[in-house]
Amino acid sequence: MRPWLITVNDAPHRMLSRELHLWLGETDLDADVEFVAVEGRNVECQYNTAIESALIRGHENLVFIDSDVRPADLSDFWTCPTDVVGAAYNLHLDTDDSIHFGFWRTTRPVLLATGPPWIEWEYDAKHTRATDCLCRTFCRKALAAGFTVKQQGLVLHDSGKQLHQTP
Repeated sequence: MRPWLITVNDAPHRMLSRELHLWLGETDLDADVEFVAVEGRNVECQYNTAIESALIRGHENLVFIDSDVRPADLSDFWTCPTDVVGAAYNLHLDTDDSIHFGFWRTTRPVLLATGPPWIEWEYDAKHTRATDCLCRTFCRKALAAGFTVKQQGLVLHDSGKQLHQTP
């Protein structure tokens, strides 16, 4: 088994950005690659399924990538000494200790300490609207468990432009 597992969430389109496809073929990261697709558009289920699948595989170092991101600058992403690291992209975050899930990495101990469920929406009392991003809900769980969270690196997130069929 290689030291890293890269899990690509390619739902619901089952397609990749061209740049991500090229990056996966060219990266020198010693990693197995897994594609996970959950039918339907429930992103909460998609992320939880990807995490569960990654844990079953048994790797210690885990990378989760949405299929529509394009790696831009990951030079500091891999060396950042933080438990949960997410590459920044074109979504605003108003805090330094939170990430978005387009391109992120963590370790098995973090995931074992934070779920299941790892990913879940928070709603108002009537459940009529989400009160926060599901990414931040996970980050708060990780921080409460004593882990560190940081944004490092950069990817571009195009939400469906120029996608290519996954294997």
